[in-house]
Amino acid sequence: MQLFLRSTISASWLAALWKMTMPARFASQESSGLSKSAATGINDLSTVTLDTVTGLPRFNMPLELGLFLGCKRFGARNQSNKRILILDSEQYRYRQFISDISGQDIRAHGGDPARAIRAVRDWLQATSKRRGLAGGGEIVEHYRRFHAALPTTCREAELEPDKLTFIDLSTVITDWLRVNR
Repeated sequence: MQLFLRSTISASWLAALWKMTMPARFASQESSGLSKSAATGINDLSTVTLDTVTGLPRFNMPLELGLFLGCKRFGARNQSNKRILILDSEQYRYRQFISDISGQDIRAHGGDPARAIRAVRDWLQATSKRRGLAGGGEIVEHYRRFHAALPTTCREAELEPDKLTFIDLSTVITDWLRVNR
């Protein structure tokens, strides 16, 4: 749980939460097509780290953020209504590698899963104006229970917890959430 936001588990967990909260408007920012069609986006810049093999930075998140913001700024009229939550480990860390996004509302999570989950939950509630969304503490507790159950869940599904693909993990999370609401 230490590197929560840099792991596939965190991305999948937040994606599953987002999908269950806003099913009609959910889209992951995995390509320019999805960035264009998504009404909302969540982007965590703390994933910008150096690759351990190549020593080069991983710029997927800033690229996807740029596509999303470009669609918002230069797309058709309906694109201007896009809403985005930008997360990072530190409030102004992004200035070191992507200073052009100054002026955006960037929330720092400090690498703390509970802070990140609460930030996403609060943003989803404000963005969707949905009432009755579970509180941050309850969602954090669900995450902790899921994380503890992950090895057993993977064993039952004949999957290896440390080798899950994003799709496998998203499926495991979604299935777990359906049973453990």
